[in-house]
Amino acid sequence: VHPKHAKKIDLCLQSGWMSEEIYFTFECKRLNNNPVLAKEYVKEGMMRFISCEYANNCKVGGMIVYLIDGSVSDNVCLINEKINTHGRLNANDELKSEEPIDDFKDIYSSKHTRDKCPSPLKIYHIFCGFQHFYKT
Repeated sequence: VHPKHAKKIDLCLQSGWMSEEIYFTFECKRLNNNPVLAKEYVKEGMMRFISCEYANNCKVGGMIVYLIDGSVSDNVCLINEKINTHGRLNANDELKSEEPIDDFKDIYSSKHTRDKCPSPLKIYHIFCGFQHFYKT
């Protein structure tokens, strides 16, 4: 793929520490309790990791969700519905709740096998609420 046409990751944290390369990639997506955006979240977000377009040499990736409408649990249900109707994915790929970090509890993860990459993948899904900015 020519660099002008390559898909670009939204956020990448990279550091060399004690002769070990540290690399963590995030893709950011909006969700608004709408099945269309949930489908795009799976197709244009998660699948880019699973198909090795992003983080092909990494075992971990991240999705940052800008939640503009609806609850976290409702949007997670929509994502899981889209995962189960995707064709390549199934219930084993669904988002599952992770342990909170201090008071922040809107953290989920999903585990995936990848066809083109040697290692399995774990994606962390971090939901950030922006609903109050979009209320009219």
